[in-house]
Parts: sequence; C-alpha cells; structure tokens
Amino acid sequence: VNESIRLLEKNINLTKKARISQFLNSKKIHHELDDIKKYKLNNFEFINFIFLKDTLFKYFKACNTEQYGGETAINIELGTEFRYTEAGKGAFNAGFSFINVDFDGIASSTLGYELLRGLQNGNNSTWKIGYQRTLSNSVQVVVSYDGRKSKYADVIHLGRLVARYLF
Repeated sequence: VNESIRLLEKNINLTKKARISQFLNSKKIHHELDDIKKYKLNNFEFINFIFLKDTLFKYFKACNTEQYGGETAINIELGTEFRYTEAGKGAFNAGFSFINVDFDGIASSTLGYELLRGLQNGNNSTWKIGYQRTLSNSVQVVVSYDGRKSKYADVIHLGRLVARYLF
C-alpha cells in the first residue's frame, strides 16, 4: 500500500515579489512482507520566497508515527536563484542552496531515503544551471546541470539534455 495525501496547501502573495507557501502532507507505506518498509509520515513544509527570483527560505519537518518508529527529519534551506529570459532567445537559470538536515533515523532505510530527500544528514550544498530554448516554434531544447555535496559524500553531478516536440 502506497498512499500520499496533501492535507493543506496555502499560498499567500504578499507583493509581486514575495510569497509564503505552506503544505501539510500525509504519506503511508505498508509493505506486507517487510516490517522495515512500514511507515506513516506527517510532514509540514513552509516556504518563504523573500524575493521570488533572488532568495528563498524553506523549512520542512516530517515525523513518522510512533507505531512505526517515531523518526523525525527537519530540513532548513537557504538559497538563491537567478532567472533571465529574453523573448525569442530562451531562458537561463542558476541557483545555489545550503541545506541543513537533522534526521534521527537510519539513513540507509526506505524511510531514511524518503526523509533525507536524496541528501545526507548534516550540512549539504546544492547548485543548478539550466538553459531552455524553443527552436522553429515546434522544438524545445533544455540543457541543465545539477550538483550536490555533503560533508561525508562525494560531489554528485547530474546533467540532462531534453528535446521536446511541441504540437
């Protein structure tokens, strides 16, 4: 059984450049043959975009129910993002984030992977660069690079090239 429910989503636009978003989710995983893969999470995420295209702050907290172990994770993210768009030419974006993760469970478990969101316990850095362009009104090309680094893990690099036909 894999069940995910968004209980609450709330967006508040303060100005054209500032927005606050809140999310409350519930996710339940129940594997009949493996007790280790059973968990029920309730998580809260708060995102405050100080300036939509410049700085962001995210707070994420998730708790497994006591019945399945009671693990918790708290992620605090501070980052910056830049976007530049020129009509007919394309769009360029770049960003960098510092993320502190405090997880009190087993990182190599299914639940650990879910709560760590691909990061490691402790301090993490992520960055991204991307370019998107539409060619001849029907083909869109996207080139992107993402990276992340944790204190005890090697740098992870991920590059993508996507071509889409628009009709």
